[in-house]
Amino acid sequence: MYMIVNSIGQTTETIDVKENAQTISVQGLADGIYYIIGKSAKAKIVVNR
Repeated sequence: MYMIVNSIGQTTETIDVKENAQTISVQGLADGIYYIIGKSAKAKIVVNR
């Protein structure tokens, strides 16, 4: 399971991962800085349209 969290710590989306690799769409997110948090990894993404 992965969580997408915004820059103020609010969870915006929770994604249940069924395979080792998965594509995560950020089309529904507003511009801003988000973090993808999983069990053993954390990544930062910036959404800018």
